[in-house]
Amino acid sequence: MATVTALAAELTGVRVSFTPRAAITHRLSVRRYAAQKRAALVAHMGPGSAKAQAGVKGRSTNLFRVILRLPVPVFGLLSGFEWYVEPGVAAAGISREIV
Repeated sequence: MATVTALAAELTGVRVSFTPRAAITHRLSVRRYAAQKRAALVAHMGPGSAKAQAGVKGRSTNLFRVILRLPVPVFGLLSGFEWYVEPGVAAAGISREIV
């Protein structure tokens, strides 16, 4: 039963960790920067990172390893957009898409 409780707590954390879709004001295409974005993730999560050297492990570790091994074009398709909230702007979904 502890596993179900831990999973429920993890899902609750995910629900409050992200911005609601209706509050997003901008969507930015970052596909052309896929190589740089992947390199940044490797620096934080890759084999030579401080987390890896400290032995930090978690459920997402294996997922990140798989994602970081993808070819850059595929990685760009999966992580090609970033979403932002502009403070002071009444949001009713994405009001501006930046390509």
